[in-house]
Amino acid sequence: MRVGLIIVAAGSGTRLGAAASQAFVPLAGVPIFGHALRGAPSCPDLAEVVVVAPSGWLDGADAVCRSLSCATAVTLVPGGDEREASVSAGVAARRVPPDHPLRAVTRPR
Repeated sequence: MRVGLIIVAAGSGTRLGAAASQAFVPLAGVPIFGHALRGAPSCPDLAEVVVVAPSGWLDGADAVCRSLSCATAVTLVPGGDEREASVSAGVAARRVPPDHPLRAVTRPR
């Protein structure tokens, strides 16, 4: 069964005290969301990847995606003002049929 992955990388970084969007803060030399992207090929049923990033960071997200050479096509979409709007934008951008499973990985609140 084919599945889609949505990486919501649209946080502002204020809780981290970061000057950049939190998903772009480097961890071991790679932006945080890049680690999720690196792990994507380990799913043999992966059909698509959607990365949701702040509108001002789409070019940066594209550069990270290209530098990590993700074998699966990546769709970039701008996030919303709130997390829920960003998740909705990612779900709306899916190309995998809606009856295919959607797996979400999120942090606990």
